Amino acid sequence: MQSWSRVVASVTLLLMLLGVGTFAYSQLEGWDLVDSLYFSTTTLTTIGYGDLHPTNDLSKLFTVGYIIFGVSLALVALTSIATYFFEKNYERTAATVEKNIWNKIRRKKYKL
Repeated sequence: MQSWSRVVASVTLLLMLLGVGTFAYSQLEGWDLVDSLYFSTTTLTTIGYGDLHPTNDLSKLFTVGYIIFGVSLALVALTSIATYFFEKNYERTAATVEKNIWNKIRRKKYKL
């Protein structure tokens, strides 16, 4: 079972990745913070609309590293978050299903 602290660490990691990308693109490209955050988010989520793109060589090299490391780390973090919520929901659902099955078995047992 994933712990809540792992979820918090994953969210923190995602926010740090977005912060690094936002800061880097605002400095390298001269974009405002909203455009930089937007580009960082579309890059990490691999959406890439193409409306913004790096225009100088240093930005392009940063983007290569940001994609390789950032997308990998973002996927690990998002998987950790999804696993936590899936397992939590699964345990509740499994307990309810098990309870219902045993109730049906008991009813049939007594009817015979």
